[in-house]
Amino acid sequence: MEQVPLSDNLGAIFQSRLVPVQVVDGKGKVIGTFVPRLTEDDVKPDGVVAGTPEHKTPERTTVTGVRICEAGNTGYRCLLAILAKGFHVRLEYHKLDKPILHWDDHMPWYWAKRNGNDFMAYTPEALLGLIAMHEVHGDDWRHWADGEQEAVERIYDTAQTFDRDGNLLPDE
Repeated sequence: MEQVPLSDNLGAIFQSRLVPVQVVDGKGKVIGTFVPRLTEDDVKPDGVVAGTPEHKTPERTTVTGVRICEAGNTGYRCLLAILAKGFHVRLEYHKLDKPILHWDDHMPWYWAKRNGNDFMAYTPEALLGLIAMHEVHGDDWRHWADGEQEAVERIYDTAQTFDRDGNLLPDE
C-alpha cells in the first residue's frame, strides 16, 4: 500500500486516489489509512461523481456561505478543532479478524477526554459531532425537549431520494 506523509494537502492527495493509502508521520509511523469509497466506475468522464445529486434542486444551488462535505481533508481538521476545544485525543487501532465496512484489517477508534467526559467514535467527524451534541444538550442528551422529536421526524419525512445520476426519484 502506498504511503503518503501527513501534510496540509492531504485532501488533494486523497481526492486523486482511487486506491487505499496509508498516512505516515515524520518518523514514518503509520497514523491512519485512507480508503476511498469511490471506484473508477463512480467517476464520470466529466469528473462528476456518480451518486451525488448534481445541483438538481434549488437547495443545492443557493449557497451564500461555506459548503463543507465530509471528505479526505476534513478528518484531520476535526481533530484539530477537538484539540482546540481543550480535549485530550487518542487514536487506537483494533485488529479485525474479518474486515468490515471500508477498513482494512484494523478499525480506528478515536477518543476525546476532557473534564471527566469521554467521547468515542470511528471517525474524527463523528467524534466532533458527539462533542457538539453534548455541548448543545448536556448530560441529559437522551431526553427529548418539547418539539425536538417532531423536528427530527420532519427531517426524515421530507428526505429526498436520488438515483445514481443525481436525478430526483418520485416518492414511493
